[in-house]
Amino acid sequence: MKLRLKILIGFLILAVILTIAEIWSVYQVNTMRLSVQESLDGNYKGIRAAQHMLLALGTENQAVLSLLQGNWEEGRQQLSAADSVFKGNLAKVEKNSKMASQKALLASIKDQYSAFRLLWEKPIVGTKKEGNLSWYADRVSPVRMKVEISLNQIIQISNDAMYKTGLNLKNSVHHIMMPGVVAMLAAIIYLFIFNFFIDHYLLSPVVRITKGVKNLLDQKRPFEVEIETDDEISELASTITTLVSKMNYSETEE
Repeated sequence: MKLRLKILIGFLILAVILTIAEIWSVYQVNTMRLSVQESLDGNYKGIRAAQHMLLALGTENQAVLSLLQGNWEEGRQQLSAADSVFKGNLAKVEKNSKMASQKALLASIKDQYSAFRLLWEKPIVGTKKEGNLSWYADRVSPVRMKVEISLNQIIQISNDAMYKTGLNLKNSVHHIMMPGVVAMLAAIIYLFIFNFFIDHYLLSPVVRITKGVKNLLDQKRPFEVEIETDDEISELASTITTLVSKMNYSETEE
């Protein structure tokens, strides 16, 4: 194998090692980025939607109190608008909820909200419920509180999930760095090996040829240098040997 090809192959192997490490690192970073982004986006959207549900629930509570005071039109308008907001954001929370604990809470929220909604769907103004704060305190407020507690729990779960995602991101940094570190170590080890082969197959033969030529010129010693490889260095040694033989032959002829 030619010397130029040997050196080229050596550098190509090093390039392949570094390229594979770079591709793997990019793949790991991209995979983690997508996973983290999906988790953070989902939990953030779920938290925002749950917060809007809490606001809607508060508006509905105020509307019920308004109905208790006899404000039928105002109370019903508030209830209709808040109910629409609550249901719309409930769908968003469902869409962004991936964990079993979130889904279980959502099922409870649906049941609790249906019970709460059932209380104010029926007429209040003009009935014995109007002005009846005991009915509100005993029937309406406890059910509303259950919905509120469940919503706060689902917000807490999403917050915990976001915090956990941050911790996982921190702990995953070394996994991303590992391919680069391994590649650097592999490259260093390979460079030592490559340097050994360069020294063994290139530098050492050149040194032996140079020494053989000096011995020939200074001490008239025969040029006897053995080169084990079949490359340009071997051709150089063979050419010098042939040249020395011809010179000796010419001197003999004279």
